[in-house]
Amino acid sequence: MLYLQQLCDKCDEDDDVPYEQWERTDRITLVQCVQEVSDYLEVLVQTTESLTTHHYIAHNQSAYLSHLKDNLPEDECIILLDFAENFSFVIQDAAQGFHWDNSQATLHPFVIYHKNSHSLQLEVKSVCHTSSATT
Repeated sequence: MLYLQQLCDKCDEDDDVPYEQWERTDRITLVQCVQEVSDYLEVLVQTTESLTTHHYIAHNQSAYLSHLKDNLPEDECIILLDFAENFSFVIQDAAQGFHWDNSQATLHPFVIYHKNSHSLQLEVKSVCHTSSATT
């Protein structure tokens, strides 16, 4: 925060700060922004606090998962799963009528960690379950 205070001391409050920021609407786009120094610093502090919290959580989750994998008993497994967005079926050379077909399926990827019963080495298996197609 001391660095930001030094930055404030060098700038006039009425100065504008041009910067680019990623914004999410229906997709992610890089937007050109211009704000006064005080407003810019307020946004910068808020996003830095959010990033710091995210980094702390991600680092600790990663360390915990590594600890679990290193100490995994032979008769247990770790299963990580995720929800992938609905997948729309698109056929490149389809007939025109197929254009109006909105069939989708949901992808559910899994990663399974387990110990090999013979060598006690950690093994990884990836699986992806596809739900029934819906319209």
